[in-house]
Amino acid sequence: MLAGELEDIERIVFEEARDRTLAYLREVLPSFVWRMPVLQRKRLVEATRIEPVVVLERAAAERASHHWDFVLVITDAELRTHGAPQVLGMPSTALAAAILSTARLEPALRREDQHAAAPDQLTRRIEALALHLLGHLVGLGHSDEESDAMARVVSATDLDRMHGFSEEELRYLACELQEVADLRLEEEPGALRHPVAFYFEAAWRNRDEIGRSVRQIAPWRFPLRFGRLTLAAASTLIVLVITAESWDLGMSQHGGFVASFATVALAASTAFVLQRHRLLLQPPARLTELTVVANVSMALAVLVGMAATWLLLFLVVLAASQLFFDEELVRAWATTLDGPLDLERYVVFAAFVATFGIIIGALGASFEPGGYFRHVAYIDEET
Repeated sequence: MLAGELEDIERIVFEEARDRTLAYLREVLPSFVWRMPVLQRKRLVEATRIEPVVVLERAAAERASHHWDFVLVITDAELRTHGAPQVLGMPSTALAAAILSTARLEPALRREDQHAAAPDQLTRRIEALALHLLGHLVGLGHSDEESDAMARVVSATDLDRMHGFSEEELRYLACELQEVADLRLEEEPGALRHPVAFYFEAAWRNRDEIGRSVRQIAPWRFPLRFGRLTLAAASTLIVLVITAESWDLGMSQHGGFVASFATVALAASTAFVLQRHRLLLQPPARLTELTVVANVSMALAVLVGMAATWLLLFLVVLAASQLFFDEELVRAWATTLDGPLDLERYVVFAAFVATFGIIIGALGASFEPGGYFRHVAYIDEET
C-alpha cells in the first residue's frame, strides 16, 4: 500500500522493489501462490512525520476488507518513534501489518529524475527491508549473520549486506505460512455466524499465533515501559503501607475474598485500559479471523501486563512488611485482627494493597501520552 502523495519516480521505485520481492519469494517458497497487489492511498498519510500505529490500524482495516494475509505500507514520511532516535520500519504482528519509510533510506527522489531508470540501491534497500519486516510478521527473530534478511538493522547501509533468508529460516517460513495460507474461518462453508461462537472457534484455531503475538508485545515489561501506570500504583502502595487503618482493614480480610477482589480488579483494570486507549480493533462489516486474533492477543497482553504489575506490587509490599514493620507495631495497628500474626496474614495484606494499587495504576495509565500505549502494545520493534 503506497501512502501519501508520490512522485512518478517514487512509484516506479516502489513497484520495482515489489516486483523483485515477489520474484524472490516465488523462487525460494514456490509451494505458495504469491500475489502482491499495489494500492495507493493518498489520504492515508498527509504529513511529513506520522504516528505509525495510526496508519497501521487503517491499513489493517484495508487488509481485512480485501482478505489479504499481510499488508505493507510504504511511505516517504518520517515515522514518529518512542525509543530509537530514528527508524526505517515497524512490524506489528497483532495487526498483521508493517510500515516502511524511505525517508532515511536515501535522499529524496527528484521530480527531474522521473524519466530515469529506478535508482537500484534504493530499490534493493526497500526489498531487503520488506523481507525483514515480513520475517518478523511471520515470527522470525534476529540473526547474527550480517548477510541474512533477519540481521539487525541499525542504519540504511546495513540493508546493502542483506541477501535473503537462510535455509533454516525458509523452512520455518514454509511451516508457518502453511497455516497462514489455510482457508480462513469466515471463508469456510457453513462458518459460524454468532459472534461469541466465532470468537471462541477462531481463538482456539489460532492459539499459537495468539501466543506469539503476546510474546512479541512482552507485557511483563509494562511496569517499566509505562511510567504513569507504575507511579500511580506505587504512590497508592506507599500511602496504604504507612497507614494504620489499611493494616487493620487488610489483615482482617479473608484470603478467599481478597483473591476474588484481586481477580475482579485485574479484569476491570484490563477492560478500562483496553477501552481508554482504544486497543481493540473495530470489526469490518463481517467479523474476520484476523480481527479475532488481533483483539484476543491484545486483551491477553494487557491482562498479563496488569497481572505483572500486580505481582510486582505484591512482592514489594510483602518484602517491606517483613523487613521494616516489626510484629509489635503491626499488632498495634491491626487492632481487630483475631488469631496469630503469621505469614498468611502478611500475604493477605500484600494482596489487598496490591489490588488497590492496580486499580489506581489503571487510572494513571489513562494519562500516558496520546498514542504511546497503542504504540507499545501494537508495534513489535522499531527497526
